[in-house]
Amino acid sequence: MLDRDQARRVLGSIRVGVGAAAVLAPSPAAAVCGISSSSDARLLTRLFGVRELYLGARGLDAEVTDAELRLQGAVDALDGLLALAATISGATPKRTAVLIGSATLAWLTLGHQARRPRRPELSVVR
Repeated sequence: MLDRDQARRVLGSIRVGVGAAAVLAPSPAAAVCGISSSSDARLLTRLFGVRELYLGARGLDAEVTDAELRLQGAVDALDGLLALAATISGATPKRTAVLIGSATLAWLTLGHQARRPRRPELSVVR
């Protein structure tokens, strides 16, 4: 199991990677999720990428607060719910919901681990 700082760094690094891919290569990034490569989709993919870059950078900062990490978890949960609703309505392919749902669960798990209390340092008394 990852400790608090490891989980925070892993989550932040993944977010930065996803964000960079979405900003720099929006068509392939959108295609992975089964989203078209129209100009509107590319713009929205880039906007999502900017959001992920920011959230990732904050997660990589050792001074990030638990409140910020909880807010990131709320954003991730909302992403998952919106993907589910879009799939139920037939607006997006099931593949998109599976990818976003899986990412949401991974993000929430890592975010939870990143908010766990730090273990107290044990000192050896001689």
